[in-house]
Amino acid sequence: AIDEVAAITRDGGSPLNVRVEAIRTLGELHHPKAVAALVKQAESSPPRSTAAVAALGVQITGRGNGAASQQALAALQAITTAKETPTELKRSAVVALAGTRPGTDWLLKLKEDGKMPEAVAADAGRLLRNSPFLGQRNKALLLFPAPSKINLAKLPSVAELAKRKGNAARGKEIMAKSLTGEAQCLKCHTVNGTGGQIGPDLSLIGKKGSRENLFESILQPSKAIDDQHVSWTIATLDGQTITGLLVAQTPAVLTIRDANGKDHPVPVKDIDKKSKSPVSLMPDNLAATLTEDELVDLIEYLTTLQGP
Repeated sequence: AIDEVAAITRDGGSPLNVRVEAIRTLGELHHPKAVAALVKQAESSPPRSTAAVAALGVQITGRGNGAASQQALAALQAITTAKETPTELKRSAVVALAGTRPGTDWLLKLKEDGKMPEAVAADAGRLLRNSPFLGQRNKALLLFPAPSKINLAKLPSVAELAKRKGNAARGKEIMAKSLTGEAQCLKCHTVNGTGGQIGPDLSLIGKKGSRENLFESILQPSKAIDDQHVSWTIATLDGQTITGLLVAQTPAVLTIRDANGKDHPVPVKDIDKKSKSPVSLMPDNLAATLTEDELVDLIEYLTTLQGP
């Protein structure tokens, strides 16, 4: 089917959304011919180029030992480091690489060697600090220390913070910027149809939680985790450790969704151990990316989320 699907991606007479879906489909067809077709599409303009880059990431499986995986990995590495690559496409390549074990290892080595392009360094750090691969995530925390605006240890108590009145309009701006910024609220949570599908939907959170509860949810995310959002740690027979939400399970495959929203199918036959994690998938230092006033403004906005 590869030749027929690839032909659709090149067909200027086909609707754009159909061509983009054909590009996505090529990502699922794990073969060097599909990778070669995706590399060609990566040279086009958005949204085909960004779809092709994402599909190249899907081609990289496991430890990246297969021919298609190696070919896709090399293509994404070239896109990331080439001076002529548009910045947005480089960022897409970093997202694709960070969702894979070999891509994560390569990005960490790039940073260690001082060769990380400045334009994507912040994106790489944000993604790798949330890596589902535990060893790599710990290394990323050292190589990419998170920017910090406040010392969380010196914050007033939750009870004191809850007494303060914030600016809901500014809080709404902070939430909107979090889709691409360090706070990352909308990368994981949905507000009125916008955002990620990792954490709970916040569209009605103002009805459900007190101000104290809202501050605690951000400052101490592991204090109370509902069953639907408990994270799991999967250790595989080949030495990988993956952490995330268990979003699908069949007799043959478990699918783990990491903190960046990437799904990782893990064959049951390859699993050594599976255990629930007492730690929330939400990092406990996200508030450090905000000032104290910004944190209060964000909570003020969350209290206004009470439905349409």
